[in-house]
Formats: sequence, C-alpha cells, structure tokens
Amino acid sequence: MKKPIIFLLLAIFCLSCKEDEAPVLTLNGDYVNTVESETDELSEMTFMRFRSTGELTVSYYRQLKPEGSNCLKSIRKGTYRIVGEEFRFTVLETLGPDPAVFDINGECPTEAQLVNGQGPEPLEFTGSISVDESKISFELQYTCEPHYSSFCPEKVTYVQYME
Repeated sequence: MKKPIIFLLLAIFCLSCKEDEAPVLTLNGDYVNTVESETDELSEMTFMRFRSTGELTVSYYRQLKPEGSNCLKSIRKGTYRIVGEEFRFTVLETLGPDPAVFDINGECPTEAQLVNGQGPEPLEFTGSISVDESKISFELQYTCEPHYSSFCPEKVTYVQYME
C-alpha cells in the first residue's frame, strides 16, 4: 500500500514543478534597433534574426550620413533561449573585418569578407527580455558582464523588421 502512495505523491510533486516553470518563448523573425548619434552624422543599427530552431544571428551596422548606405561592422552567430523574461545568447562565432585587409572607417566589408575572431569557447550573454503579446517588438537589457568591461548596455527596444 505504501508504494502506490509514494508514486502518487511523486507524480503530484513532478506535475506541480512543471506548473511553476516559466514558459519557453520562441521568436521567428527579424528585429531592428537604430540609434542616431548626437551629431546626426552617424547611426548605429543592430539587426537580430531569430529562428524558431533556436538560432540567432546579430548583425551590427553603421550608417554614415548623408550617403545613407548601411555598412556592416560585425556579426555574431549562435543560439538563443528565452524562458520567462530570461534571455540567453550563446555566441558560437564572432565575425569581423580582418584588420590586415580592411580599414573599417574607409571600407564596408561584405559578410563573405569577415573573419571569425572568436576562440573555440562560446561566449555567453544573459539579460532580461520583455516581448509584447503580438511579438512585434521587445525590450532587451543585457546583464553587465565584468569580464567584458565595455559590455554594459542600456535597455533597448527592437521592432520587427518587414521588408
């Protein structure tokens, strides 16, 4: 008689644990954040491409004005996971211009001309994310990382990008 009661209690405990877990959210689409400089001569754009498979590509662009063309600066590729409001980006590859070949202030490299400057270990970025119900926009704030001294950004808003 003790065994059925133990299994019943164990089943109730397991079910109650699952109810307390935050929901896993999957995004599938392209989102953009643009920041204008104070002098209006330059804007920075971050383009995030989420896939329902858990893949994430983040492309960073700069735009010199008044020309208006976007110049690719770098790309990070990896995987993402959103549980509740917790955001985790595991970077597997960081692509940037080869300093021996390109002057980033003078040329705009294509994606094919970028080289991987990241070592074999993945980089982990965490933060908090707040996605609106329609998934048209979200606010993202990365956690300040002490081992990346320059990486402590403010909360930014991304809006779905439609071509």
